[in-house]
Amino acid sequence: MRQVSTLVAIHSRELGIQALQAQNLTIAWWVVKFFNTYLRAVINSQNIRTGYNLLKQYRLLAEAALRNGQDALVPQVAGYFRYYSLIAYKAGLFFLSETLGFDLGLLVQLSCALRSNPTEAILQVLLRLDLDLSHRKPLCVGSENLGAAGCLFSQLWT
Repeated sequence: MRQVSTLVAIHSRELGIQALQAQNLTIAWWVVKFFNTYLRAVINSQNIRTGYNLLKQYRLLAEAALRNGQDALVPQVAGYFRYYSLIAYKAGLFFLSETLGFDLGLLVQLSCALRSNPTEAILQVLLRLDLDLSHRKPLCVGSENLGAAGCLFSQLWT
């Protein structure tokens, strides 16, 4: 079943990239919506391996959006990464949460290298990755001394 899930993610990414290249943002947004649905299913089933493979495809779609100049799409995807990182963390899927953070970091790097408009917006999402919006405080103990980046961010780069 994992192979099927990975193939669905790969073909979804390919469909999204074709939509981006054709400037068909309606289809691209639907593909993003499908990826979010896949992520919810992965978190609910606690299937980390499938989640890891899925996130790679989702990140590659976001990278394609950056390369195709679809500046409105990328900050939205970054926001979804942050949201699902919090959900995965609360579900005890720490590896998945950290993978989402790492992928956000890769998006920031690519956006900066391409000198894209959404670089600052994506960076702000990354820096607030571990702040729980419902409590306005870091998710893990001991992270309050790490500044704005918090504990997940520190784990990503050490």
